[in-house]
Amino acid sequence: MIRDQLAVLRRRMRREAAIDEAVCRLAARMNLRPDEAADHLRRLSRDSGIDLLEVARDVTPPPLAQAETREPVVPAWMTGVLEALHASAAYLVPVKDAGGRVVDFLIAATNGHTKDVTGRGADQLRGRRLVETSPGVVKSGVLDDYLSVYESGAPLTRGPLEFVEARDGLLWPASLMVRAVRAGDRARPPGRRHLRRRVRHRAAGAVAPSQVLR
Repeated sequence: MIRDQLAVLRRRMRREAAIDEAVCRLAARMNLRPDEAADHLRRLSRDSGIDLLEVARDVTPPPLAQAETREPVVPAWMTGVLEALHASAAYLVPVKDAGGRVVDFLIAATNGHTKDVTGRGADQLRGRRLVETSPGVVKSGVLDDYLSVYESGAPLTRGPLEFVEARDGLLWPASLMVRAVRAGDRARPPGRRHLRRRVRHRAAGAVAPSQVLR
Protein backbone atom coordinates (compact mmCIF):
# COMPACT_ATOMS: atom_id res chain seq x y z
CA MET A 1 0.00 0.00 0.00
CA ILE A 2 2.71 2.47 0.97
CA ARG A 3 4.75 1.51 -2.10
CA ASP A 4 1.75 2.22 -4.33
CA GLN A 5 1.17 5.58 -2.66
CA LEU A 6 4.81 6.52 -3.16
CA ALA A 7 4.61 5.54 -6.82
CA VAL A 8 1.55 7.76 -7.28
CA LEU A 9 3.32 10.62 -5.53
CA ARG A 10 6.41 10.25 -7.72
CA ARG A 11 4.28 10.29 -10.88
CA ARG A 12 2.48 13.39 -9.67
CA MET A 13 5.77 15.14 -8.88
CA ARG A 14 7.25 14.24 -12.28
CA ARG A 15 4.11 15.57 -13.95
CA GLU A 16 4.35 18.84 -12.04
CA ALA A 17 8.05 19.16 -12.90
CA ALA A 18 7.38 18.67 -16.62
CA ILE A 19 4.57 21.24 -16.59
CA ASP A 20 6.64 23.75 -14.61
CA GLU A 21 9.48 23.48 -17.13
CA ALA A 22 7.12 23.89 -20.07
CA VAL A 23 5.47 26.93 -18.52
CA CYS A 24 8.80 28.65 -17.90
CA ARG A 25 10.12 27.77 -21.34
CA LEU A 26 6.97 29.22 -22.91
CA ALA A 27 7.16 32.32 -20.70
CA ALA A 28 10.72 32.98 -21.84
CA ARG A 29 9.93 32.49 -25.53
CA MET A 30 6.73 34.55 -25.49
CA ASN A 31 8.20 37.17 -23.13
CA LEU A 32 5.42 36.71 -20.60
CA ARG A 33 5.37 36.31 -16.88
CA PRO A 34 5.09 32.64 -15.85
CA ASP A 35 1.53 32.94 -14.52
CA GLU A 36 0.44 34.30 -17.91
CA ALA A 37 2.20 31.45 -19.72
CA ALA A 38 0.47 28.96 -17.40
CA ASP A 39 -2.90 30.50 -18.22
CA HIS A 40 -2.06 30.19 -21.92
CA LEU A 41 -1.29 26.47 -21.57
CA ARG A 42 -4.47 25.86 -19.57
CA ARG A 43 -6.55 27.54 -22.27
CA LEU A 44 -4.89 25.40 -24.92
CA SER A 45 -5.65 22.28 -22.88
CA ARG A 46 -9.27 23.30 -22.28
CA ASP A 47 -9.95 24.31 -25.88
CA SER A 48 -8.34 21.21 -27.36
CA GLY A 49 -9.58 18.70 -24.80
CA ILE A 50 -6.02 17.39 -24.45
CA ASP A 51 -4.44 16.74 -21.06
CA LEU A 52 -2.36 19.64 -19.77
CA LEU A 53 0.82 17.56 -19.61
CA GLU A 54 0.48 16.50 -23.24
CA VAL A 55 -0.11 20.10 -24.27
CA ALA A 56 2.96 21.16 -22.29
CA ARG A 57 5.07 18.51 -24.02
CA ASP A 58 3.82 19.27 -27.52
CA VAL A 59 3.56 23.05 -27.58
CA THR A 60 6.26 24.69 -29.65
CA PRO A 61 7.02 28.16 -28.30
CA PRO A 62 7.41 30.93 -30.86
CA PRO A 63 10.87 32.43 -31.39
CA LEU A 64 12.12 35.15 -29.11
CA ALA A 65 10.49 38.27 -30.47
CA GLN A 66 10.04 40.70 -27.61
CA ALA A 67 12.97 39.65 -25.47
CA GLU A 68 16.03 41.80 -25.21
CA THR A 69 18.68 40.40 -27.55
CA ARG A 70 21.51 42.90 -27.00
CA GLU A 71 24.53 41.79 -25.02
CA PRO A 72 24.13 43.30 -21.55
CA VAL A 73 26.81 45.69 -20.36
CA VAL A 74 28.32 44.59 -17.06
CA PRO A 75 30.11 47.42 -15.22
CA ALA A 76 33.73 46.69 -14.37
CA TRP A 77 33.10 47.47 -10.70
CA MET A 78 30.34 44.86 -10.63
CA THR A 79 32.71 42.16 -11.84
CA GLY A 80 35.00 43.05 -8.96
CA VAL A 81 32.13 42.89 -6.46
CA LEU A 82 31.04 39.46 -7.66
CA GLU A 83 34.53 38.01 -7.51
CA ALA A 84 35.04 39.38 -4.00
CA LEU A 85 32.11 37.31 -2.72
CA HIS A 86 33.03 33.91 -1.32
CA ALA A 87 29.72 32.42 -2.41
CA SER A 88 27.91 31.81 -5.64
CA ALA A 89 26.95 35.20 -7.10
CA ALA A 90 25.47 36.63 -10.28
CA TYR A 91 24.44 39.92 -11.84
CA LEU A 92 20.92 40.03 -13.28
CA VAL A 93 19.45 42.54 -15.70
CA PRO A 94 15.70 42.94 -16.20
CA VAL A 95 13.95 41.63 -19.29
CA LYS A 96 10.94 43.72 -20.25
CA ASP A 97 7.94 43.16 -22.46
CA ALA A 98 6.77 45.53 -25.19
CA GLY A 99 4.98 47.65 -22.59
CA GLY A 100 8.08 48.12 -20.45
CA ARG A 101 7.01 45.73 -17.69
CA VAL A 102 9.70 43.49 -16.18
CA VAL A 103 8.82 39.85 -16.89
CA ASP A 104 12.10 38.08 -16.17
CA PHE A 105 15.80 38.62 -15.53
CA LEU A 106 18.86 37.75 -17.60
CA ILE A 107 21.88 36.21 -15.89
CA ALA A 108 24.42 38.70 -17.22
CA ALA A 109 27.47 37.85 -15.11
CA THR A 110 28.55 35.34 -12.47
CA ASN A 111 31.51 34.69 -10.24
CA GLY A 112 33.77 31.68 -10.02
CA HIS A 113 31.75 30.07 -7.22
CA THR A 114 28.51 29.97 -9.20
CA LYS A 115 26.65 26.68 -9.18
CA ASP A 116 22.94 25.88 -9.08
CA VAL A 117 21.22 23.07 -7.18
CA THR A 118 21.44 20.72 -10.16
CA GLY A 119 25.21 21.19 -10.44
CA ARG A 120 25.37 23.53 -13.43
CA GLY A 121 28.21 26.04 -13.28
CA ALA A 122 28.70 29.60 -14.46
CA ASP A 123 29.28 28.76 -18.14
CA GLN A 124 25.94 26.95 -18.32
CA LEU A 125 24.00 29.72 -16.60
CA ARG A 126 25.52 32.97 -17.82
CA GLY A 127 23.63 34.67 -20.65
CA ARG A 128 20.37 32.77 -20.04
CA ARG A 129 16.97 33.80 -18.76
CA LEU A 130 16.45 33.19 -15.04
CA VAL A 131 12.97 31.69 -15.33
CA GLU A 132 13.91 29.26 -18.09
CA THR A 133 17.10 28.26 -16.29
CA SER A 134 15.51 27.94 -12.86
CA PRO A 135 11.76 27.18 -12.93
CA GLY A 136 11.94 26.72 -9.17
CA VAL A 137 12.09 30.49 -8.63
CA VAL A 138 8.46 30.71 -9.78
CA LYS A 139 6.71 28.21 -7.50
CA SER A 140 8.87 29.21 -4.51
CA GLY A 141 7.92 32.88 -4.89
CA VAL A 142 11.56 33.90 -5.29
CA LEU A 143 10.89 35.51 -8.68
CA ASP A 144 8.17 37.68 -7.10
CA ASP A 145 10.65 38.59 -4.36
CA TYR A 146 13.19 39.72 -6.95
CA LEU A 147 10.60 41.78 -8.80
CA SER A 148 9.66 43.44 -5.52
CA VAL A 149 13.29 44.23 -4.70
CA TYR A 150 13.85 45.63 -8.16
CA GLU A 151 10.76 47.84 -8.06
CA SER A 152 10.92 48.99 -4.44
CA GLY A 153 14.65 49.04 -3.76
CA ALA A 154 14.05 47.31 -0.41
CA PRO A 155 16.65 44.58 0.29
CA LEU A 156 15.53 40.98 0.71
CA THR A 157 16.55 38.36 3.25
CA ARG A 158 14.56 35.16 3.17
CA GLY A 159 15.04 31.67 4.47
CA PRO A 160 15.82 29.05 5.08
CA LEU A 161 13.11 28.06 2.62
CA GLU A 162 12.38 24.75 0.99
CA PHE A 163 13.14 25.11 -2.69
CA VAL A 164 12.49 22.57 -5.45
CA GLU A 165 14.11 22.95 -8.87
CA ALA A 166 12.62 21.34 -11.96
CA ARG A 167 14.99 20.19 -14.67
CA ASP A 168 14.66 17.51 -17.35
CA GLY A 169 11.43 16.28 -15.76
CA LEU A 170 13.13 15.71 -12.41
CA LEU A 171 12.85 17.54 -9.08
CA TRP A 172 15.89 18.78 -7.16
CA PRO A 173 15.07 19.81 -3.57
CA ALA A 174 17.25 22.18 -1.55
CA SER A 175 17.09 24.42 1.49
CA LEU A 176 17.92 28.04 0.63
CA MET A 177 18.88 31.30 2.22
CA VAL A 178 18.06 34.11 -0.20
CA ARG A 179 19.44 37.64 -0.01
CA ALA A 180 18.93 40.30 -2.64
CA VAL A 181 19.65 43.99 -2.93
CA ARG A 182 19.32 46.55 -5.68
CA ALA A 183 22.47 48.52 -6.32
CA GLY A 184 22.34 52.14 -5.18
CA ASP A 185 21.43 54.98 -7.48
CA ARG A 186 24.87 56.55 -7.30
CA ALA A 187 26.52 53.50 -8.78
CA ARG A 188 24.17 53.02 -11.68
CA PRO A 189 23.75 54.83 -15.00
CA PRO A 190 20.66 57.07 -15.22
CA GLY A 191 17.44 55.13 -15.66
CA ARG A 192 18.94 51.78 -14.67
CA ARG A 193 18.63 49.80 -11.49
CA HIS A 194 20.70 46.92 -10.21
CA LEU A 195 20.10 44.10 -7.76
CA ARG A 196 22.49 41.80 -6.00
CA ARG A 197 21.23 38.47 -4.74
CA ARG A 198 22.91 35.86 -2.59
CA VAL A 199 21.39 32.41 -2.40
CA ARG A 200 22.77 29.53 -0.35
CA HIS A 201 21.65 26.01 -1.26
CA ARG A 202 22.30 24.13 1.93
CA ALA A 203 20.73 20.72 1.49
CA ALA A 204 22.17 20.27 -1.99
CA GLY A 205 25.66 21.20 -0.85
CA ALA A 206 25.91 23.89 -3.50
CA VAL A 207 25.73 27.64 -3.61
CA ALA A 208 23.70 29.36 -6.28
CA PRO A 209 24.58 32.67 -7.93
CA SER A 210 24.20 35.82 -5.93
CA GLN A 211 22.65 38.11 -8.44
CA VAL A 212 22.73 41.79 -9.16
CA LEU A 213 19.84 43.21 -11.13
CA ARG A 214 20.16 46.45 -12.96
